[in-house]
Amino acid sequence: MTAVDRPAEPRLRVDLSSTVPQYEQIRAQLAVLISAGVLRDGERLPTAKVLGGDLGIAPGTVTRAYRLLEESGYVHARRRVGTIVRTPSVDGDLQSVIEAARELVRRGAARGMGQSELQDIVAAAVLEAGTDGRSGPGRDAEAVSHARIERGGARPAWIQRPSLA
Repeated sequence: MTAVDRPAEPRLRVDLSSTVPQYEQIRAQLAVLISAGVLRDGERLPTAKVLGGDLGIAPGTVTRAYRLLEESGYVHARRRVGTIVRTPSVDGDLQSVIEAARELVRRGAARGMGQSELQDIVAAAVLEAGTDGRSGPGRDAEAVSHARIERGGARPAWIQRPSLA
């Protein structure tokens, strides 16, 4: 399987000129795809060698992203099987946060707000609230915040610019 086997789905992008490390760009994008249900529980991810080749980066970079995803509970690496998506269990409190985020998107869309504006609002809220050092979903917002700060509030580089690879 390669990263281009399913063209109808979002593709991973790595901005080689970004100050956000490549492994973090990959980790954050995969975490979002898993959380959104695009990558489903039990689905096998490409090997680090294949994904690294598709993205034009070292396989070790992909391995590091996969390791961080495993630490956060998004995937499970099994010898001779590969890296398998494991949808994190959602308790009642987390479900209410997910629903609030969906409501934010619905309200913003009704007011004509785009993805960039909504991301700015969420990034500002994350910065205002501070971070608690957790791994997992909280790290995704932190990565987006870092990307926003580096680019002066614009979309994260891996969404806006084409990759250099």
